[in-house]
Amino acid sequence: MEIIRYSVKERGKLLKDIPVLQKMCGYFTPLEEWLLEKIKNASDILYAVKENEILGFLIADKKETHLEIELICVSIKGREIKGIGTTLMKVAETIAKEYRLPEIRLDAQFEAEGFYKKLNYTNYARDDHGVSMKKAINA
Repeated sequence: MEIIRYSVKERGKLLKDIPVLQKMCGYFTPLEEWLLEKIKNASDILYAVKENEILGFLIADKKETHLEIELICVSIKGREIKGIGTTLMKVAETIAKEYRLPEIRLDAQFEAEGFYKKLNYTNYARDDHGVSMKKAINA
C-alpha cells in the first residue's frame, strides 16, 4: 500500500475521483457538494492506494493553531487490509509536525471513538452527533 499526498496546488486532479470518494463514504447524503467544498478548502489530501485502487483517504485543513481532520474514510475492501486508517492518521501527524502545529483535532462518530483512543487522542467535547477529539503533537 502506498500513501499519496496531494497539496493545494494539485486539487484539480482529485475532481475525477469524487464519485469513488463519495461511494466510499456513502453514508453521507448528499455528499458530493460537501466533499467538493472540503477538497476545495483542504491544505492536504491523502490517498491510500494499492494496485491503482483508492482504498482510503483523509482530508486535512491547516488552521492557525492545529491541523483539522475534516474526513477520513476507508473503503469496504480497504477495511480488509489492517492498518489503513492508522497509517493515514500517522501521516497526518507528520504533516502537523511539518507545519509546526501543536495538535490535531477531529470530530468523530461515537463508533470511531475507540479507534482514535488507541492512537492516543482524547475527548474534549461531546454532543448528540459525536465526539470531538484531539492529540498533542511534538512539533
